[in-house]
Amino acid sequence: MSARQQEFFRQKLETWREDLVEESKQTIDNLREEVRDVGDEAERATR
Repeated sequence: MSARQQEFFRQKLETWREDLVEESKQTIDNLREEVRDVGDEAERATR
């Protein structure tokens, strides 16, 4: 594989990694929000 091809794939993999990291952060944020919502519902149910 030529240096040019290696650079192309390196860039492609780095972009893919950045996208995956961003998506995982969004998923974590969404899960935290869901847990917070469930906690609020449970608190209301005990009143």
